[in-house]
Amino acid sequence: MSSHPAFNASSGIIKHDLPPLIWMKGLPFKIIFFLWRSWKGRIATDDNLRRMRINIVSRCWCCETQQIETMSHLFLTAYIAQKLWRYIASCAGLDIEGKNLMQTIKCWWYAKAPSKLRFVFRAIPALILWSLWKRRNHIKHGGQLHFEGLVQQVTKQIQILIMGRSTEIKVTGKSWSEMVTILGTYKPRLYYYIVKWKPLDVGRVKCNTDGASKGNPGESAYGFCFRDRNGDILHAQAKGIGFATNIEAEAREIQEALNVSAKKSYQNLVIETDSLTLHNIILRIWRVPWEIADIMEDIMKEMCLQKAKIKHIFREGNQMADYLANLAINQPDTQEFRSFSELPAAGKRIINMDKIQIPAIRLRTKQIRYQENPVTDIQTNRGGEL
Repeated sequence: MSSHPAFNASSGIIKHDLPPLIWMKGLPFKIIFFLWRSWKGRIATDDNLRRMRINIVSRCWCCETQQIETMSHLFLTAYIAQKLWRYIASCAGLDIEGKNLMQTIKCWWYAKAPSKLRFVFRAIPALILWSLWKRRNHIKHGGQLHFEGLVQQVTKQIQILIMGRSTEIKVTGKSWSEMVTILGTYKPRLYYYIVKWKPLDVGRVKCNTDGASKGNPGESAYGFCFRDRNGDILHAQAKGIGFATNIEAEAREIQEALNVSAKKSYQNLVIETDSLTLHNIILRIWRVPWEIADIMEDIMKEMCLQKAKIKHIFREGNQMADYLANLAINQPDTQEFRSFSELPAAGKRIINMDKIQIPAIRLRTKQIRYQENPVTDIQTNRGGEL
């Protein structure tokens, strides 16, 4: 028996220092919250109710032994709980014999496994505890649920979790042991796309824009550059804007770029951004977030006056603007470059690579269904596969 004040020997529950793995993405919040309550020992089992001085006749609903209901018995030592834990662990190759509830949970959390299996292993304790609790309540209110049905519930939740993470992995209708095999040997198919900065027609001016936020929200900055059809710099600017979100930085950069364009009287302006969110907001496909409503009003007004166009470009084709935005985060004062010779060496290298059309390779595990259209300045090699 431990004398450590943070450990309750009767329940085996650690009272503080909650592991961050409790809060796992991909699981419904009710399941995550139930795991948190289980870890804190705040489940309404009969033993916990008695500690709260709620006197009731205790009976275990998970088995026919008529034992006093405790968290440890309900979730670990009861026959059906032991059978479920052992079945799931044996398929995964884990040894959980002789461990208490918290040790069993940690065994799943920190088990060594391939990356595709690791996030499933971390979710297993929450799914098993939730399924056992649902079965207990179902039986208490007159229902029945045998072991096979319990396994099906857990398996279904695992399938939903996997499909939510990756639509490329087909696990529908598979058993747990089959899913372990599939995930343990899975190798993603890689698709490659050739992306490069593309010059415009004669008489047009292109403005590449980008915003950066370290933390989102956090220290933010924007950068943009105007270039002619040959790829030469007409004007480039970068500035830190302090504490802001990424979408605020993206909006501020376009607002400022339009103001500079108006002062310099650029004609036939085409704005390129790698923010699909802002692109869709400007095209009125998505609603305007309230925090940038005033900025968006100015942007829409200026774009109408200047008859400017907005285009989306992949990040790999927007490297100069991305470089300027990150430069301003490190040096928050306003920086302006009016010619190629004023740019830092890294900026000159990007400009030269764009001008001679050296492409960037975009690798993804999902095939991008990109539709070519007359106003899109992205060249892609579709269907390429590695």
